[in-house]
Amino acid sequence: MLVAPRLSVTGPVRLSKMAPAALPDLFKGEQLLILGRYEGSGRAEITLQGRVNGRTENWIYRLAFPDRAEEHAFIPRLWASRRIGYLLDQIRLHGEERELREEVVDLARRYGIVTPYTAWLILEDEEQRHVPLARRTLQAGPEDDFREISGRMVQELYQEKSGEAAVGAAQSLDALKNATGGSALAKANRYFQRGQANAATAEAGKVEQALTGQQVRTIANRTFYQNGAQWIDTEAQKQPDRELVRIQFNSEAWFRLLDLEPLAPQWLSAGANLRLVLAGRLYEIYE
Repeated sequence: MLVAPRLSVTGPVRLSKMAPAALPDLFKGEQLLILGRYEGSGRAEITLQGRVNGRTENWIYRLAFPDRAEEHAFIPRLWASRRIGYLLDQIRLHGEERELREEVVDLARRYGIVTPYTAWLILEDEEQRHVPLARRTLQAGPEDDFREISGRMVQELYQEKSGEAAVGAAQSLDALKNATGGSALAKANRYFQRGQANAATAEAGKVEQALTGQQVRTIANRTFYQNGAQWIDTEAQKQPDRELVRIQFNSEAWFRLLDLEPLAPQWLSAGANLRLVLAGRLYEIYE
């Protein structure tokens, strides 16, 4: 058994926002997936330290930290799921703080982590910033009462300290905090729905239907949400007053967009009706 394990790094790299934040004790045969962010690049030494049979042991790994890597594109979203789970748990236990809320909104929008709580926060954030409906991340418009219903239900569930609602909320957050694959988000939403046993059936159905119908795609580390018939790049709504350049799909101007950035061809494959940011400019692609 490895007791009180901890990681440290020596070299030109700094680790941050690790998930899990505190490493648990490990029994023989157990595996632990640790995700986090790093700043800097180059070769560094990672030291795993812990106590085995009362003695302090160290394991040193010499690893290369690239400045940029595209071959493991699934890792950022996996890390974001865990980070959001941790932040929501802090909000549930200690109350909502602006910094925690803003980080949840940013991560959920950027990586497509759509749960009842993150969806409600995103909608509220974009409404407060007066983001035009056509540029909003989620497809719920002013005619929908999804935001009001979701907000009330989510707040009630995450404020409960005991009972079925509290269990559902805790299990939902645990599914995110311990994410190891793409099924974590679906599992988190299932636990949330179980916690709604005492909620009005009609209201619970509206929340579930809205989330089920929300389409999200991640292409080359960029997330796109479907808003009506159009796909919206998450970068497109960060500056609601940004000038919009309209270009017809498959036109000569559209083909020129393919050369603006190395990943532009992949992003433009999202659809024929699309809003996205390329080389700092906002474009609308239409048929």
